Parts: sequence; C-alpha cells; structure tokens
Amino acid sequence: MGAVNRAGLRRTWVAGAFVLGWALVFAYGALQLLAAPRGFFPAPESPPPLTKPRGRILTADGQVLAVSPRRGERRYPLGTLAGQIVGYTERARGRYGRGLAGIEGLRNLTLARGQDVRLTLDARVQALAEEALARGMERAKARWGAVVVLASDGRVLAAANAPFFDPQSPRGKPGEDPRLANYAFRYLIEPGSTVKALTAAVLLEEGAVRPEERVEVPAKRKVADRMVRDWRWHPTEEWTLEEILAHSSNVGISLLAERIPKATLHRYFEKLHLADGRLLAGLAARPLFPTLERWGPVEYANATFGQGFAVTPLHLAAAMNALADGRFHRPRIFADDPALSVRVFSEATARKVRAMLERRLATRARLPGYRLAGKTGTAQIATRGGYDPERVVALFAGFVPADRPRATAVVVLYDPQLPPEERYGSKLAAPVFRELAAGMLSLWGEPPARAKLGVR
Repeated sequence: MGAVNRAGLRRTWVAGAFVLGWALVFAYGALQLLAAPRGFFPAPESPPPLTKPRGRILTADGQVLAVSPRRGERRYPLGTLAGQIVGYTERARGRYGRGLAGIEGLRNLTLARGQDVRLTLDARVQALAEEALARGMERAKARWGAVVVLASDGRVLAAANAPFFDPQSPRGKPGEDPRLANYAFRYLIEPGSTVKALTAAVLLEEGAVRPEERVEVPAKRKVADRMVRDWRWHPTEEWTLEEILAHSSNVGISLLAERIPKATLHRYFEKLHLADGRLLAGLAARPLFPTLERWGPVEYANATFGQGFAVTPLHLAAAMNALADGRFHRPRIFADDPALSVRVFSEATARKVRAMLERRLATRARLPGYRLAGKTGTAQIATRGGYDPERVVALFAGFVPADRPRATAVVVLYDPQLPPEERYGSKLAAPVFRELAAGMLSLWGEPPARAKLGVR
C-alpha cells in the first residue's frame, strides 16, 4: 500500500512539473508578444509593386529607338538617330524616370504604363537624311541644320537635326546645349524664295497668269515707300512665270501677285497651314504669321517671295507637299494618327508648277537619269532692327521624283560661315537634297527615268 502511494505521488509530481513548464513557456511567449512594437500580430511585409518597364519607341519599320530592359533603365540602341525627336528622360544616379522632351515627354504617360509608341519615321530614310545633312553642315560650316522628309500622304519619314544628339550621352541644360534643340520642328526661319513656288501655284489656280504669258520685269521697283529688288541686277526683261521662278525674281513674282487681292493669297497661305500653331500638336512651334489687316502693300509684296513671316522647316515641308498632288496633307508622326487632307490646288496646277521646277532645277540638285524638282531659297536672318546683311539661311525644297512624288524634302542650313558668294541655297542646300534623293531612289529601287543604253 505504501509502495502504491509513493508511485502515485511521483506521477503527481511529474504531472505538476509538466504543467508548470508549459505555464512558463506560455508566459514567456505572452510577454514577447506584448513587448512587440507592431501589436499582438506583426504586419506582413508589403509585396513589391507590380510595375512594367517603360514602353518602347519604335520606327515605322520596327527599329527600336528607346527601350527599358528593366524598370529604371533606358537605352537608345540607335544612338543619335532621330535623337532630338525621341527626346530624353530625367536621370538620377543611373536611374531613368519621367520623359522630359521629345516623344519621351509628349507620350510620357503612355510609355510609363509600359505601352509602346510607334512613329512614322523610316529608320533608313532618317539615316540617309542625317548622313546628307552631316556632309552639308561640314561644307557650309552652318550654326545648325535640319532636314524634313514627308511622304506624299503627310507621314514624317525623317526629321534630322544637326548638331546631332545621343539621348544616352551626358547633356547640358536646355537652351545652352545646342544638341538638344529640335530645329526641324521648333525653330522659326523665313522661308525665302522657296515660297515663290507656292505663290506661282496660287496665281495659276486663280487664272491670274498663263504659263506662256510674258511680263516686263525690271531689277527693282518701288512699292509704297520701299524698294523691292532682285538678288542680282539685270536689265528689264520679258519673262514667263517659269523664267521668273528660274531667276528667283522678287520683282517678277510680286508684280504678278498684284493681279489678285491680297486676301486671296492670305487665304491660300492659311489653307497651307503656314499660320497653324497646332500643326503637330505638342512638337511644332507656332509660326509668326501676320493677320490680313497687317498686310500693307509692302508686307504683301514681301510675303509673295517668303519674307516678313517665319515658319518651322516642318511647316514649309507640309506646305510644299501640297504641290505633290494638290492636297494639303496634315503631317503626322505617330503611326496610329489618322490621315487628314484637304484640296488646295487642282492636280493640273500642282503638275504645272512641278514641271517648271523640274525644268529649271538648280544645277547642284540634279541627279543624272532621274527626274527631280525643287526650289532654292536664300533668306536673310531677321533681327530686332531689321535684317542682318551678313547672315542668311540657305534652303531647298524639292520633290522625289518630280513626275509622281513619293516624298517632299526641305533642307535648311542656318547661318553658314562662308564668304557671301558661297552662301546661297543653290550652292549649299541643293547638294544635300541631291544626296538625299539619290539615297531614297536607291532604297526604293526606282529605275532611272532617262538612261543611255550602250548597244553594240
């Protein structure tokens, strides 16, 4: 009996010790939980945000202009190709954030959501434009240069700017670093004599002049209290409209333009969007174009040969593009934008003007065997006090090919640092157009329109 009581007592002690141990463990755990800073139950860690890398910027033919392999990265595989058009993003300690300029800035929200943006740019035409512009800049020693190439339906095939810019490279402040400027879309220039082709089209469309008609053209004439002069002296000649374009006569084109009301020319220029501040919304600058009320006799005469107003190279290219088929095609750079156009000239008028520009094409713009057309321009640079006689802009605007244009191209070389006799558009801008046209015709596989066949 005593042995049984001792065994029970041992079992009671063991059970008590077990219960006591569990009580101590429970108490320790309770104290730890009470001491925890986040309350009784610690909050779980937040999962990482579900974000996508920034979307790509692509050319029409699928070339990648900008890409983010990982979030926070931004790469520009084609370097300087269309650098100012692509733009750039903010950058801090190797990480790339929101878009600040160009397409990166204009379509920042779309790209930030991880969606791609496809442009109308053709990478091959863009490369040809930049190569031709680089050589033209070297020859001209110009402050800056731009080339705009539009397809006949208004698509921007190329927009080249020099000096060139690689968005991946270190950069200065906007306004201080000349590489950052989008000269093709944002800088204003007076278009000069290139506009004579548009004035000629208006005169033909309105029936104010016949192609075969001859008019007396002196080297200078008085308009109100000012003198309108041709760029070189010549005796009074009888010229046709085509010869007035060939000689780039300010006097001749302004004389013919007096046959129509100034409101008529102003209306056509508006239809050509030379005053349009929303031509390429968010990318193109607003032109400086006077209202009709501000066109006195002198201002009207000047406007007929491209003086007294300022537009971007893009505006000039879009207006000249209307001579491709008679319709103004709103330029577009995003592949998903709709094509919009309106008739300005008849096809017959556009064809007549192109034929004149083809027959009288500047020598340095000619490409043996191929039909090209275009108009030169040399515009003085406007200053607050008038025009700087020592500084000019050399221009060329032309069609490739002349008989059935697939593209309209404008070349601008700003402030060439050369002797005065070498600064003309016919000497500096025309060769850039010829080189670009040769490249595009080869790219498109266009056979020569005229060729000598050697038959034995």
